[in-house]
Amino acid sequence: MNKAILISIVAAATLAGAAPALAQGFFPPSPVAVARFAPDINQRIEFLSGRVDEAQGAGVIGGYAAQTMRAELRDVQRREAQDRFSNGGYLSGWQRMRLNESLDQVAAQLRY
Repeated sequence: MNKAILISIVAAATLAGAAPALAQGFFPPSPVAVARFAPDINQRIEFLSGRVDEAQGAGVIGGYAAQTMRAELRDVQRREAQDRFSNGGYLSGWQRMRLNESLDQVAAQLRY
């Protein structure tokens, strides 16, 4: 009898703890998070370039801001090519970090 009561209490406590988690809806990750964890710098640049186009098309950013962001993306692409050339086709950890930080700045300007 005591075992049955104990099992019931444990089951009720487990369900009570899981209920709020089950009630929450699924929210897809933000575009910035998707861009941040893209496996390749070039994929991230392409993603952010598309976001710049979308934001400009929606009127969220103006032509000058879009042009500036595209120039920053081209600069990151140029720096990546230079870094890869000087490092035998690879990026070191600090080079990748520096490029991602530059892309983070562009992504932060696109949050809307």
